[in-house]
Amino acid sequence: MVQESLVEYCRQLLSQGYDVDVIRTTLINAGYSKFDANDALRSAGASVPSSFHLSGKTLLFIFGGLIGLALIVWLVLLFTGPEPAPLSVSSSLIVSTVGPGEEVVVNVDVSNPDNRKVSAALEVQVSGPSGLIDIKSEALSLDSSRRVPVRVSIPGDAQSGLYSVEAVLTYGSLSVRSSSSFEVAQKSVETPVGTVDVPVESAESVSLACPASCDDLQFCTKDVCIGGQCVHEPIVPCCGNGVCEAGEEGSCLVDCAPQTNPQSVIDSAIAMASSNSQGAVQKCLSLGQQFYVDSCLSDVASTANDKFVCNQILSKESRDSCLISFAHKGDFSVCAEIQDVYLRTSCDSLKNWNSAGVPSPPQN
Repeated sequence: MVQESLVEYCRQLLSQGYDVDVIRTTLINAGYSKFDANDALRSAGASVPSSFHLSGKTLLFIFGGLIGLALIVWLVLLFTGPEPAPLSVSSSLIVSTVGPGEEVVVNVDVSNPDNRKVSAALEVQVSGPSGLIDIKSEALSLDSSRRVPVRVSIPGDAQSGLYSVEAVLTYGSLSVRSSSSFEVAQKSVETPVGTVDVPVESAESVSLACPASCDDLQFCTKDVCIGGQCVHEPIVPCCGNGVCEAGEEGSCLVDCAPQTNPQSVIDSAIAMASSNSQGAVQKCLSLGQQFYVDSCLSDVASTANDKFVCNQILSKESRDSCLISFAHKGDFSVCAEIQDVYLRTSCDSLKNWNSAGVPSPPQN
């Protein structure tokens, strides 16, 4: 509150014709603050521009607010922690060509570089010439690396053509994606040369006909059809059954080497592939079980960038898939080696697109 005597003093000087600035300067020189001088002149009726003045109490409130805000920010950082390191995602397909009504398996590999547990949501979309086919979603929690197999059924009336797969990984406010493609093609049914129609009256011949497949889904048996009956002959020794049998000591690591599993052998072969592809091939062959051998050889071929390794894969589908991966890298000499007619046609199409300057379909 400005002193009334100071206000009266200012009023007298103003009535005597003194300038406002002169009065203000006089008061400040006499020891009054600039703010008290302005308030006294304003109370005396002078026109004084408003000035921004913070009282000690106001300053205290502002200071306290800033401290409170800093405390809130610190608590938020404490409980939320630092932003997770960028994750990476890649997708690959077991086979590159399927028929309508069949199933396609997409392997999605997720890598977490800082080994700190992160929660994420994975979404895989499969689309074709007629639009979206299916969407698969899965919640993940990982602290290193993880492979997620996703199975998608292709409708029986699906159109032939190129289909795309897009894997989207969302974590926090970030997302990463990977895309790949496969072909849906009508598969022809080959009629054996020299077959004849079975007469209706030949009931005995019909009863001796073999079923479409005798596969009992056991890799340690040899499945054959004898006289119209399926026979499952045991394979001894059988590499991959978890028992170190006679004759397997030096040839089947997964059964006879302590603490050895198929994935560790595959990882070791991949690590060796860049410097010693033949040594890596031998490691793959030691797995014994053909499914693991073919998968290992395919990984070694890709890592060593050696297409000739693909030729040692026994499964026709896996070998063709291995070969066409080199076509996607620009080596179209493999097209002639692909056995599946539809996949070979796809390889030739890639070759023609490349020659015409048309971008190839997106690959992982």
